[in-house]
Amino acid sequence: MTFRCLLTPLTETRPDDEPLITGCIVVAHDITDLVTTQTRLKQSYEERAKLQASETAATEASRLKSEFLALTSHELRTPIAHMLGLSELLLSEPLSESQKSLAAQILRSGDVLLEMIGQVLVRSSLLSSLLRTRSHPGILD
Repeated sequence: MTFRCLLTPLTETRPDDEPLITGCIVVAHDITDLVTTQTRLKQSYEERAKLQASETAATEASRLKSEFLALTSHELRTPIAHMLGLSELLLSEPLSESQKSLAAQILRSGDVLLEMIGQVLVRSSLLSSLLRTRSHPGILD
């Protein structure tokens, strides 16, 4: 238990005008609930600060991931598109049947790779927007 005490001296004035303490009034208040509530409130503020820091870090990580994926996508798509263009040019040349088959396989594989990169970007974009719009109601004790 925690108490707050107030002391009030009881005095009398002596003939020489000097105060004489003749007693004391002590008033004690139980402040246990107040101290407990203050402690819980402080803990709640600390937890909220930690949650806000975590949310900020997650948002920044998501932003960096999106930026990385956009840059990587561009860096991957450019050489693949170049390879596909060269494959199409190769197919327009006179080739043997086995050479045409190999060039066609390069073209199909490049198309599949471009499609996969596009799907990764779409999923990443959707996930990023979900993280930005999700809210979490909280209850403070």
